[in-house]
This record gives sequence, structure tokens and C-alpha cells, in this order.
Amino acid sequence: MGKNLESLLLSLTFSFCTGFSRGETVEQRPSTLSVRQGRSSVINCSYSDSASEYFPWYKQELGKGPRFLIDIRSSMTTKEDQRLTVLLNRTARHLSLHIADTQPEDSAVYFCAASTHCSPDTCCLHSNLPLGNPLAFDTDLPG
Repeated sequence: MGKNLESLLLSLTFSFCTGFSRGETVEQRPSTLSVRQGRSSVINCSYSDSASEYFPWYKQELGKGPRFLIDIRSSMTTKEDQRLTVLLNRTARHLSLHIADTQPEDSAVYFCAASTHCSPDTCCLHSNLPLGNPLAFDTDLPG
């Protein structure tokens, strides 16, 4: 793998899943995204329950379990953390994860989730975790 990578392939699992308790649906697009190193990327997520209050994002690297990345609550419209920004539009039931200055370590599977019940210590999440195996990625794509 060379020092100057031409582009990255961020693998995102197509996620359509019914929630556990109330039929919550969480859907994420695109299913895969190819981004040149240093550019920004956007992953969109929509949800069906207007009562959802808590929206975490998770990242799963190849061969590892999902780990918490960033979240946003219904009282907010924007949240930033270093190169990550989450935008929430409750009216449209839509949120998006923006990754600035994309780097090779950003290649992963990303998941959004929605919760209608959340307290400081407990959240009942309606997630979009995949039914199959994560997709593979390649950082040596031709430009």
C-alpha cells in the first residue's frame, strides 16, 4: 500500500431493518460509497418513528465489532466532533453523517440507529445492524 492512496472505498451495509418493539424502520443510503482521500463523504439515514429521541452512529472495521462513533439527540440539529458532523432533520425524519478529510482509516461499515426511549444510562435502540457479513474495502483503487 503506497503513501499516496488515490482513493478509498468506504463500505456501508445497505441497512433496512425492523425495530424490536414498535416496528421502527431505520434505512441507510448509499449502500457503498467510494471517496477520494482528503475529500468529504456523507451517509444518509432515515427513520420511521417521529417519537425517536436518540440517534447514535457506529463504525465497524473489518474483523472487529461495531463501536460507538458519535450521536445526536432530538433537541439538537447539528453535532460536531473532530472530522465528524451529524445533521438531524426531525421533520423529514432524516439524519446524516458527514466525514471531512476522508482518510484510509475511515474505510469501514457504518450503522445508524434510532431510539424512542433513552435515559442517561439506558437506551432501547432500533438499529440497522446487518444480517450478513460486512463488505470488504480496498484503499488501492485506480484514480
